[in-house]
Amino acid sequence: EGDDAISASEARSMAEYTRWEGEFAALKPKEKSPEDMTEKLRSTCVLGIKKQISWNPSCKTGDSKWSYDGVCSDPIAFGSLLDLDAPPK
Repeated sequence: EGDDAISASEARSMAEYTRWEGEFAALKPKEKSPEDMTEKLRSTCVLGIKKQISWNPSCKTGDSKWSYDGVCSDPIAFGSLLDLDAPPK
């Protein structure tokens, strides 16, 4: 016959571990959908462009040029941002 009984300290350790797992799960960031990531990327790009051209006098004449460097690690969100038919490879 196997002894299935556990000591009080083992039970306490298991209870603490379970509590810590629950707290850790609550701290994990929520996973975002591609649509949410696309909207965040789009708004970041728009804000970056507005900051660049707001001080440029040639914006009033239509001669302004701009560039924006950014990183999007999700190909689905990037393709959606640029209205591509499929994500880039």
